[in-house]
Amino acid sequence: MHFYELLYILSPVISEEDVKTQTDKMVSWMEANGAKIDKVDHWGLKRLAYPIQKKKSGFYVNIYFEAPGTLPPLLDRQVRINETFMRHLCLKYDKKALAYYRKGGDAAPEEAATTEEAAA
Repeated sequence: MHFYELLYILSPVISEEDVKTQTDKMVSWMEANGAKIDKVDHWGLKRLAYPIQKKKSGFYVNIYFEAPGTLPPLLDRQVRINETFMRHLCLKYDKKALAYYRKGGDAAPEEAATTEEAAA
């Protein structure tokens, strides 16, 4: 099992309610495929750095989860099928990043890595 972060941008033409529905569908699909959801962050409607599909804003959603290594390719396919997803990025955390995330981001990444090494 690896720890991942999934960030995606949904089309601004859908409503806030549709964003929550899409996120709930994504979370239940991920759980059905072996993921354990840690946290779901709704950032809301944000302006994009550059236009995507002729749109200047989008709904940002960030999901932190633990899953087997076989899930990200399936996740990529699932997101590409749905037309409301404008962009997505799935990142795998290494030990230092995971330690920093687990500490709540209050320590510097170097300190978090030192603390994790001392605990091991």
